[in-house]
Amino acid sequence: MTTFLIDASTALFAPGRVSATAKAATVLRCEDLVLAMARHLAGDWGEVDAEVWERNEAHLKAGGRLSSRYTSADGVVHCVVTEENPLATTVLLPDEFSSFSTADRRS
Repeated sequence: MTTFLIDASTALFAPGRVSATAKAATVLRCEDLVLAMARHLAGDWGEVDAEVWERNEAHLKAGGRLSSRYTSADGVVHCVVTEENPLATTVLLPDEFSSFSTADRRS
């Protein structure tokens, strides 16, 4: 068993309950899940457009959904979303959250 640690001192916010969807957990390696979570918690939103990046920065201060998007070394695109109520962070694939882009524009 391999253990991966995320340096809590680099986290900009508390993730709440952390999970991955079954599909994301199946296609992503453990290292991919941990790296995505570490980047997300550190405020590196990955491959989002400037509008989403700026919205995430505002939501860090005022509250609101935080969303990021990454591509694994194997080419698997995946997202990380932190919701406020209830506080939870989920790793998922874009097709599991088809409203990823439009939902971010409404937040």
